[in-house]
Amino acid sequence: MKNPLIVQDKRLIEEILDKTQYGVLALNGERPYALPVNFVYFESAIYFHGSHKGKKMTILKKKPLVSFSVIADHTILPSYIMSDSDLACPATAFFKSIIIDGKVESIINMKEKRVVFSAMMKKLQKEGKYLDFDSNEYDRALKKVALLKINIESISAKFKFGQNYSESKRALIISNLEKRNDPNDKLIVADIKALYKLSKNKKYKKI
Repeated sequence: MKNPLIVQDKRLIEEILDKTQYGVLALNGERPYALPVNFVYFESAIYFHGSHKGKKMTILKKKPLVSFSVIADHTILPSYIMSDSDLACPATAFFKSIIIDGKVESIINMKEKRVVFSAMMKKLQKEGKYLDFDSNEYDRALKKVALLKINIESISAKFKFGQNYSESKRALIISNLEKRNDPNDKLIVADIKALYKLSKNKKYKKI
């Protein structure tokens, strides 16, 4: 049976990767090692940067297989939103999460570095106001920074917004959110409705 929380719609997955600024990179050193990095999803790969030296680079040179995860639109729903009872148990979290497994390679080609860093800046500094990466002013900086690429081998996504709930429970949650009317509640309600509809639709482009 299909899990209604599992999302395979390529457009939705790429939207999350495009808007999320940070992800958690998990490495397999002598002990498990995970660290947050900012990133860009560009041409079907994940790119991040850092120093040429350090714990991260030491591990990656020996063991380039990694896992990378992001989470977006995370919200805590209190028990009184989820249920009419006085119990604490119904409290839960809604979220959109993506887990990527892949192999890291170091990018040394200067032309590719310029293109990727340009894409990263367009994502993280949408207002612009910086010198284009074609400028020779960046030559020294680009040589000093390490650019790493995760070649994606598998990707999975889980969006939890009540798709697995009964119609009556979803209606109760929506009603309680509309009564509360916090600034983000309209967005939560929209996701509840859209993702339930998607879970029933078999016609979408899989990633």
